[in-house]
Amino acid sequence: MIAMAGPFAEARFSGQLFCADSDEANIASAMAQLSEARALRGESNF
Repeated sequence: MIAMAGPFAEARFSGQLFCADSDEANIASAMAQLSEARALRGESNF
C-alpha cells in the first residue's frame, strides 16, 4: 500500500480528484494522471 501512496499523493497535490467507483479505476486514473503530468514535464514514467 505504501508503494501506491506516491501516485495518489502526487495527483492530490496537483489538484486532481478521484471520481471513479472502484479502487482499481481510481488507481488507473491516478497512474494515467501521473504519467500525463510527468510527460508534460519531460520525465520518464518509471
